Amino acid sequence: MYRILCGNDIVHDARSDVEIAFEKSCDFNLNASDTLKFKLARTHPLYKKIEIKDKTRELVLVDGDTVRFRGRALDCEEDFDGNVLYTCEGELSYLNDKTLPPYSTTSDDVPSTVDGLFNWYISQYNAKADARDRFIVGINEGAMLDPNNHILRESSMRPNVSSEIKEKLLGKLGGYVRVRHEGDLRYIDYLAGGGTTTAQRIEFGVNLLDFARRRDSTGFCTKLIPIGKGGDKEVTIDQLPDGPLQAGFEKAGNGIVSVGNAKKYGIIERVVEFEDITLPENLLQAGMRNAANVRFGDTMELTAVDLHMIDENIDRLILGNYIRATSRPHGFDEYFICTNMHLDLDNADQSRYTLGSEYDTLTGKQSSKIASLNSSINKQYEAVQGIDQTAKEAAAKADAAVVDSWDEYAVSDSNSDPPADGWSSDQPKWEEGRYIWRRPVTARGDGTTVEGSPAVMTGNPGRDGEDAVLVHIDSSAGNAFKNNSVSTVLRAVVFHGTRRLPDGAALRAEFGPTARVEWRWQRMGEDRFGTISASDSRLSEDGMALAISPADVDEKTDFLASLVVG
Repeated sequence: MYRILCGNDIVHDARSDVEIAFEKSCDFNLNASDTLKFKLARTHPLYKKIEIKDKTRELVLVDGDTVRFRGRALDCEEDFDGNVLYTCEGELSYLNDKTLPPYSTTSDDVPSTVDGLFNWYISQYNAKADARDRFIVGINEGAMLDPNNHILRESSMRPNVSSEIKEKLLGKLGGYVRVRHEGDLRYIDYLAGGGTTTAQRIEFGVNLLDFARRRDSTGFCTKLIPIGKGGDKEVTIDQLPDGPLQAGFEKAGNGIVSVGNAKKYGIIERVVEFEDITLPENLLQAGMRNAANVRFGDTMELTAVDLHMIDENIDRLILGNYIRATSRPHGFDEYFICTNMHLDLDNADQSRYTLGSEYDTLTGKQSSKIASLNSSINKQYEAVQGIDQTAKEAAAKADAAVVDSWDEYAVSDSNSDPPADGWSSDQPKWEEGRYIWRRPVTARGDGTTVEGSPAVMTGNPGRDGEDAVLVHIDSSAGNAFKNNSVSTVLRAVVFHGTRRLPDGAALRAEFGPTARVEWRWQRMGEDRFGTISASDSRLSEDGMALAISPADVDEKTDFLASLVVG
């Protein structure tokens, strides 16, 4: 269950009657700040009380015991009805707030190693940041991104810390930056490759709902021309001897040619610059590493259900992890790195995941990881079967879950034998000498329906006035609201003849131990009333009261309360 906090205040908690946000979503992207969105109605306690850019009361998205988002409000937008949509940016955006001094890795006080320069960037941010906003460098795999772990970087423009990390490290060497928390400590990691392998699959027939796959030739080439930048001098590989390199590649003139691809597609040239390489031999090695990773981009956008939401024992789908996607009808079964996640916090089946292999062209680390995982798929078949079985069992739980419920009625001449046919969701009028029967019907996630036991609703007429039963509903704030500012409590009061039965205890004393009030509702556009479960968090006062919020009413919603005795 998701909760949203603002400092110590609650923005959203499904168990609350008033602290409810709607239109909630969260986007996660590699090497970019996360984005949280939600909308508040006028009746919300925090309406217009969340300050833009305020980091003293961070906005936090919590999933159970796990923090999924932490950051600050970026902007807010008020609509015609007075609702306010907040857009929030993740804590990685804090690196935009501080600038770097002019620097060069040729000086003694700035490291010229990849991992050392990343540490230096973060230290410059921390020196200017408040203690609560600082980062601790955790995992730093920068040294794995360059074989010599020696780079030349400089700037005289006083850029902010975030843009410099993206341009001088991520854009040229690859890898990705993530933020994580351990207790109250905020860590920032620089990873060479992706994260771990997620045991949960996205699989056709289990949790894959829709997908689109895109193969992109942007950046593809068959001849890569490396150019080195050493100070004011340009470095090339022209003077090195032509000839074979590693399998499938050869050095030809000023570039590195993929022999097989050149025969198939012809010569397609692309220039790649390396700022920190001054020797032709080192330039050739760097160019070869880059050429070996040239391929068509391959991206899949999937609409899927994270089975962790159904069974917490199943691995959660996590940004940056390697995820296996399988659809035999569509002809794919392979690993990708998760590059983007859009979580619909209101409708789990509308969440989208972008899986790509184009990202692995940035580093040989990720490329070899994906190649290794895909080559092991057949070897791991038996192990994967066990994982799939867990996923399928979780999907079965979802299929078995109740997704809708309603009542059906039928008329019979007997008050002891329920009718075999004639059942309908339309409640019939009572006829003297006949009996109205009622049965509950539930719809499950797999499309099946289950019919409950029938019970007699009406019998012979009682004494005029003395046996009449009336259920009356009072609303604490009326029954019409403006600008989606719905906030009221409906209370049922039962009258039996002249006796007023205001609570559940009085009902049971009057009609027996199973007597209760049952609530039903029907939104505009729906063709029947649904039954509100007795365990619904909106119910209180022994089932006699029902709290209504904007999440329950779009334009119009009808609520009914019935006395159930049997």
